[in-house]
Amino acid sequence: MFIEQLKNERESFADERRDYVKKLVTFNYRVGELETRLLQIGSPGVLDSSIMDPANGVVDDSDESFGRPV
Repeated sequence: MFIEQLKNERESFADERRDYVKKLVTFNYRVGELETRLLQIGSPGVLDSSIMDPANGVVDDSDESFGRPV
């Protein structure tokens, strides 16, 4: 009886741990998405078409306004 109880507890702890790991992975993914959005918002000069080379999408950092908010 006691051994069965320990086995059941072990299984429930494993299930609980599995759920926590899934949540952690999901939250880490979401944090990464939000961090990317924040970086894009924080540096709008990079997305400014006046400093992008339309031929290959390379940023021209020789422009004086490079890196400054638009």
